[in-house]
Amino acid sequence: MAVQLLFPTLVYQARLPGWRRLNAPLLRECRQLRADDAAGRRWSQRNYPGGYTSYNSAHRMHRRSPTFATLARELDRHVAKLARALQLDLTARPLGMTDCLASPPRGGAAGRGQRPWVTLRARAGELVLFESWLRHEVAPHPLAAERVSISFNYSWF
Repeated sequence: MAVQLLFPTLVYQARLPGWRRLNAPLLRECRQLRADDAAGRRWSQRNYPGGYTSYNSAHRMHRRSPTFATLARELDRHVAKLARALQLDLTARPLGMTDCLASPPRGGAAGRGQRPWVTLRARAGELVLFESWLRHEVAPHPLAAERVSISFNYSWF
């Protein structure tokens, strides 16, 4: 039996133009969301120790907040570029954001097993796009300084 490495994975990275303009209001809204989201904090205590995520409670921020809606419009252009690179046929069904959530990463270590792993450094204003079947995570943040990650999913409709 042979094991072969096939099927390269495209990962799109870009700096978001205007990220400095959006960064402060997004951070303010993420902090407010965490403060207001009692259900999300309870879920995070059980499933995301040491951190908070709106994954299970407030995952459509782009529909609730004008600031997140502005971010979604910025992202749409980049998602379209990745879709073209993946040669997706979007003529019959449009691609649109389904979820947008805040995930200030938890502290501590996360195991990765024996699988090959790639780590991309987080940088303010940087966008990373990839197909969702790819195993991924926002690793725990071991430093005392706050770090906030905004995650989103796109789907065909």
